[in-house]
Amino acid sequence: MFKKGKRLAALCTIIFVVLSMCMPCLADETQKTIRVGSFEDTFNYVDEHGVRRGYGYELMQALAGYTGWKFEYVKCDWSNCFDKLENGEIDIMGDIAYTDDRVKEMLFSEETMGEEKYVLYADLTNTDILSSDYKSLNGKRIGVVKGAKPEYMLTEWENKHGIHTEHVNVGNNEDVKKKLANDEIDCFLSLEESICKRQVI
Repeated sequence: MFKKGKRLAALCTIIFVVLSMCMPCLADETQKTIRVGSFEDTFNYVDEHGVRRGYGYELMQALAGYTGWKFEYVKCDWSNCFDKLENGEIDIMGDIAYTDDRVKEMLFSEETMGEEKYVLYADLTNTDILSSDYKSLNGKRIGVVKGAKPEYMLTEWENKHGIHTEHVNVGNNEDVKKKLANDEIDCFLSLEESICKRQVI
């Protein structure tokens, strides 16, 4: 009886060791891959060394730690990320503001990613724009992501203060730098973290 117990214990130990060795293999095969729409912005970007960085990226990595998901980043821009989400080329996107229209088409998490504050930036060596006089923005060309919520917020602000500007579509930070250098825009709307020199509003 004692020998049978020892054999059973040895057999159980062997099975346990074999299963322990195989579990990582099984986990890798069943690990869910989630395709993330990746457009470069303040919260999610690739640095000069090709390393993905930003608050949005770090948040996704934390989520992966809780869920066991593996993320595959799919490059897109602001306009076609929504198309890719709708036709199933990507599964999720981060850094998207909640709107009544969007909630009809997509699901939003109960917890928000954070709070965004948008400001208008300009190089104040351009003496035509005065931070003390909003009316000095009249007729100026403002770089914005057209059709995005911040543009609507800017339009509401302009209407409230009786200011009339021209909105010029911009893409990523490199596009903003290029348009500023080529004198295609006078200032631009962005999150508080900025690539430009001075804050106007």
